[in-house]
Amino acid sequence: MDEKTKPEEYLALLKEKLTRLMPAPTRFEAAIPGMMLSRFDRDTPASKCFYFPIAALIVQGYKRSMIGNQEVNYGEGYCMVVGVDMPGVYQISSVTPEKPFLSISIRLDRRIISQLITERPSLIASDTAEQGARRYRQGRSRAA
Repeated sequence: MDEKTKPEEYLALLKEKLTRLMPAPTRFEAAIPGMMLSRFDRDTPASKCFYFPIAALIVQGYKRSMIGNQEVNYGEGYCMVVGVDMPGVYQISSVTPEKPFLSISIRLDRRIISQLITERPSLIASDTAEQGARRYRQGRSRAA
């Protein structure tokens, strides 16, 4: 792949490799410390969880996260970044064994996050979860 490669092509390659690596539903830590790979073949009920600093890429499928009174729906090609520990609820949807939910996530180092915020406060995103979700829905409706 080169500089002319489109994001869709990278996603297609990731789907192929993750499907081969995870032929059945699973969630496990990869060889890279802190990196998790996930595959779900069925929709899940809303489940309580505890988010920790993480960056997650949805390779295929859709996920709904609820943190406090904020709800965010995101899907293929979208990323969620959480910078602090917090309780939440998540739900996986619109998946089948033929088109499973696939994601890659990596834990973020709290010390580095603190240092970045202290040194570069402009790095803190100004979007609320609601604004991010609205942009996501607008992008999906344009793609349809």
